[in-house]
Amino acid sequence: MKIVFGDNDLYLDRFFLYKYKNNALVCEIDHEIVSIAFLLDALLEEKPITYIYGCATLPQYRGKGIMNEILSFAYQNRSNQNFSALCLVPASDSLFEYYKSKGFQNYFFRKNENYFLVDFSNPKKSDLLLKPLTPIQYLDLKNHIFSVANSITWDLKHYELIEKEYITEKGGFFEVIENQKRIGIGFFYTHHFKTFIPELITKIETNKIANLFFNTFETIEIEISTPGVEDCYGMIKWIKNKNFDAKNIGYLSFALD
Repeated sequence: MKIVFGDNDLYLDRFFLYKYKNNALVCEIDHEIVSIAFLLDALLEEKPITYIYGCATLPQYRGKGIMNEILSFAYQNRSNQNFSALCLVPASDSLFEYYKSKGFQNYFFRKNENYFLVDFSNPKKSDLLLKPLTPIQYLDLKNHIFSVANSITWDLKHYELIEKEYITEKGGFFEVIENQKRIGIGFFYTHHFKTFIPELITKIETNKIANLFFNTFETIEIEISTPGVEDCYGMIKWIKNKNFDAKNIGYLSFALD
């Protein structure tokens, strides 16, 4: 992962602490690991699925079908355990066609919007309030009040990893309050005066959330991701004969991409 993706040691230490449970598939040649993929289990509509993460092959061993063998083994292994599907997030747009050739289909979508401070030259005072949430509070709210149809459900450790990994300056899980009523939840982090909100679940207009953040933090740009149908983000491969109701669109958040 370090060679292929450039991951630093701190991230790798955190990943193995929170997500590693003897769940790596590897290919060794001459006692050297040349290809790897991690199987991270989750739920989709209360049915077990596996998110395949960190698919990586050393450059000199690519084009030999090694990753195809790993994906095939993962499919058969999870099929034997009565899982419903495999899913993944391609590391680049060009890889969508590769994974389609392996039986994956576009399934997970979101909507991305960008807001700039220059367009909010005189940000209106917001009637909304931001309040921090712990990962366990966020998990509970997302599962019971702000649930999204056909959404992957992660465990608590996944959210704890997200919190530790992404917050380098300011950030965290939050809820949005209006007139003492909770109207949305999300997660944000800031980096070099830009604010990223990789998940926002609310029914109000996102420009109001942007206005709130411009009023609250010193930031010049805000990128907001919400459940939607505009941008394909991830893919799925259904496991045959599992009688799963395969909807057309799903939602995959915090995919460690």
